[in-house]
Parts: sequence; C-alpha cells; structure tokens
Amino acid sequence: MKTKILITGLLICIVCIGYSQISVTLQPDSVLGKDAYIHDLDIYENLGNHQDFAGIAWTCFGPLCVARNLIDFDLSVIPVNSVINSAILSLYHNPTTPNIGHSTLSGSNEAVLQRITSDWDEHKVTWDNQPNTTTQNEVILPQSTNQNEDYPEIDVTAIIQDIINNPPTGFGFMLRLRNENYYRSMIFASSDHSDSTLHPKLVIIYTDNTGIQNNESLSDFVKVYPNPFSDRTTIKFDNKKREDFTLKLYDIYGQQVYTITGINTGEIEIMKNGLSDGLYLLQLYSNNQLYGSMKILLE
Repeated sequence: MKTKILITGLLICIVCIGYSQISVTLQPDSVLGKDAYIHDLDIYENLGNHQDFAGIAWTCFGPLCVARNLIDFDLSVIPVNSVINSAILSLYHNPTTPNIGHSTLSGSNEAVLQRITSDWDEHKVTWDNQPNTTTQNEVILPQSTNQNEDYPEIDVTAIIQDIINNPPTGFGFMLRLRNENYYRSMIFASSDHSDSTLHPKLVIIYTDNTGIQNNESLSDFVKVYPNPFSDRTTIKFDNKKREDFTLKLYDIYGQQVYTITGINTGEIEIMKNGLSDGLYLLQLYSNNQLYGSMKILLE
C-alpha cells in the first residue's frame, strides 16, 4: 500500500546550495509513489499500479480508447510561500511497455501537463471520477522525435509555485495529449516500473524566505544577454556604489557549477567553459545577502 511518508523507497535529497537555497530531489518508487493510469474504454477501471505514464489515443487490445495519467509528488518538505526558483521534471520512456511507445502515426503527439486542482485517490481514481485540472501555467511537451525519447528537462516551476502558494488547489499533474484524436501516443515509465532509474523525477530548488531581507527578482535590476546563449553571455546591473558581488550558477540538480567572486563593477561575462547545454539557476549575492535568482539557458 502506498503512503506519503518519507522513508526508504523514496529517493529524496535535500541540499543547501546558498543562503536559504534548498535543493530537493523526489523520485518515489512503487511503494511511495502516487500515480494512476485512467482510460475511457472502461470508465470505472482503476489502474493505480500501471507501469505506463502516458497520454494515448489508440486501441486498447482492439477497441479504440483514450488514456491519461495522474501523478502527485509529496511537497510537504517545502514550506508554504517559499519561492520556487526552479522545478524540473524528468520523464523517461518505458522500454518494456506493451504499447507502441511514442507515436505520431496520425499527427503530432504533443502533450500537456496540467495542475490537478481536486483531490484523488490512487487506488480509486478512474476515468469516470477523474479530478479537475486547470490550464493555468500548463506546460507543453513538444512532439517526440523518436519512439524512445526521454524528456529530462521539463520546466514545471510555475505549476509547483502555484501548488506551494495555495496547497488546497494543487494535487499534482495530469498528462494528456493536446489532440486526443487517434492514432498518437506519448508513453513514459511510471513510479511502478521495475527499473527505479526510470521513475518520474522532480528536482526543486527553492528559497526559504525566513529571515531574508530585500530578496528582489533579479529581472528587476539585471539584464542578461543573450539568453539563451551558446558561447558566452553578459550579466549587466547597476552597481554605482561599487559593492562586492558574488555570482553563483547551479545546474538543475542543485550542483554549484560556476562561481565568480569580487565583482565590483556593473558587468560580468559568463563563458561556456565546458558547461553542458541546459537550464541553469543564476544567483547574485552581496555581503552574504541573496539579492535574487533567475534562470538562464545554455544551448
């Protein structure tokens, strides 16, 4: 039976990455994960232990059917009203699915992740009683490029922030195809898959606001250009008082990958210097005080 207790079986890593900055990694297993597969072929069937995490418009052992998936992560370790600097969801294709995998046979299999706004029970939810969702800050998963594609860097920051700001309106994600006309599918592994490395993973970097003063959005006084960048980018900000600033850069797993100290001008350049393509969190500090955070993209 699955619960929401943080014990063995749930991969959770909490790491301090700066002044009141915390990194949390959630990758629950079949015991502690909460996800469910629902379909319209049998609107009353519960499939809380299905190994697929999918959006499908295909056939279900003959008859046509549409399938969707629900998933909820336990965010209780994150204080209410925390600032979510980054929330990255990773989904991995299911190599053992009895279904076809990702397919664009009849057209785009572009999918959407929507915030679930009503409560649901993993072992009771069905197509008939599926929970409500909202399109607010929904995230689009682009059409797949091959049958076995992983989606390791899905930015769900806005959805997680909505949930943290108002927990009674946040009960996880629903995955569904944007166009549920047959025949197309997007199929990943669920937390019930036998290979734990394929379970859905959520990495969150957040700011605990307790005791923080003057924590502004960097976009209020910093310009980054170009962003995205491929070789180098320039950080420009107002530093007329010639204060000493420190710049820190973190990857999506909360690892500090770049640091520049003693910045006493209003302009600094970041070089690629072996950094991998992807999303990064940039932070500026002065006198050990976090001024704010923003995301930059290296591609």
